[in-house]
Amino acid sequence: MLNGVSIKMPGRPRSGLDSIGNTAVRVATGGRAPYTYSSNNSAIASVTAQGKVVGERNGSATITVRDASGQSVSYGVQVSNVLQVILDRRSYNNAAYLAWARSSGGVFFTAVHWNDLRRVYTRPFDVYTWTGNNNFWHVSANWLYGNVPAAAANNVNMNGAVLRPL
Repeated sequence: MLNGVSIKMPGRPRSGLDSIGNTAVRVATGGRAPYTYSSNNSAIASVTAQGKVVGERNGSATITVRDASGQSVSYGVQVSNVLQVILDRRSYNNAAYLAWARSSGGVFFTAVHWNDLRRVYTRPFDVYTWTGNNNFWHVSANWLYGNVPAAAANNVNMNGAVLRPL
């Protein structure tokens, strides 16, 4: 089971670190080396030549390990808590962003989501971005700023972002 929160932002620069709880390594033992690893659905769970499995989106996959003599063994992987950032590059004040966010079916970012973004991506957003009620991503600090006073929030225009399950 890979059930750690993992936020996906295709195309954004990565740090080289993985989402906590979204990867696992099962090293083959027995049989005859070398071993090859494969996934029956790499869109759900990918696997490296070293046996590291990464949850790519929510769902189930089967990982198969084959040895040099052709013997194989498989195990199932269930992936959950994977979300994708939906970024709208239109300019919103906070009230307009909240209306768009609620109509989009997405969810607001929480501290758990921010911790994963900061861990996995070196620069998640390249512009100031609304991410919740009176919360926004501050580009130069690479950090979430919360509790912007409502009067100020409604006079500042930024992009908007929400999360959707993948």
